[in-house]
Amino acid sequence: MLEAGYNWGVRTGKKIGNYYFIVIDLDDLWAKERIQVNRYIQTGNGVHCYILLKELPPNLILTDQNGNRIGELHSLGKQVVGIGSIHQSGIRYSLKGKNNSPWFIKLETLAELEQFLKERGIYQKKQKLKT
Repeated sequence: MLEAGYNWGVRTGKKIGNYYFIVIDLDDLWAKERIQVNRYIQTGNGVHCYILLKELPPNLILTDQNGNRIGELHSLGKQVVGIGSIHQSGIRYSLKGKNNSPWFIKLETLAELEQFLKERGIYQKKQKLKT
C-alpha cells in the first residue's frame, strides 16, 4: 500500500490481550519535548504516543495548562495514520527514539494515565470528543 502511494490507519480503542490500544496525539509546537518518552511516532504536525491501558478511556481533547487545545486522546471508534504514511505536508510518519525501547507505554488504570499526562503538562478537557 505504501509503495503504491496510499496511507493506512490504526484503529484505537481495540483490545490487545488484556489491554486497550489508545493513542495520545499531540499537535502543538512543543509536542516532542512535552511527551518525554523513549519511543514515539513523528507525525506531520507533532507526535503520536502509543499506550496500552487496562481500562478504556473516553475520547478526549487534550490541553495545556492554559486550556489551549494541543491534541487528542484517541480511544474507541477512532483511528490514527500509520507509520510509513505520508502527511499532506510531505512528512512521513516515522518511529523515533531509542531503538531498544518498547513502542508502547503500558499503564494499568485511568488514574495512572491521568498522572502520566499531568506530569507532562497535558490536561484533559471536560468535554469528550465525539465518537
